[in-house]
Amino acid sequence: MQYIRTQYDPYHYTHTNINMLKRIKSNAAKRAVMSLSEYTGQTPPGFDTHTRIQRINPHQLWDRRGNTTESCINCQSEIRLSERHLIARLSQSPSGDRVTTRYLCDERCTHEWFEHNG
Repeated sequence: MQYIRTQYDPYHYTHTNINMLKRIKSNAAKRAVMSLSEYTGQTPPGFDTHTRIQRINPHQLWDRRGNTTESCINCQSEIRLSERHLIARLSQSPSGDRVTTRYLCDERCTHEWFEHNG
């Protein structure tokens, strides 16, 4: 006789609930860190009050040689621009006509930049 698992199978029910709890914990941890769009309009640490973040987004510069580097504004590590990183575009005037860029390793560095320096 073949065993058919039903919705009342206690093993299946428990196993499903455990997986659901793992997913909920994982999603809660992701929500604890701000999304990149939530930094828009904020004054970054170490800048005057006229400086605002226009946007922070993932970036990867195509470079045939792959040797262009910049340093992370948070941890000062070397970032190869041919690899995935984040770029922050900063508006440094009230009118928004002067824009400069800063580079960050990843979302963790972005969060630390604001948490520890702000």
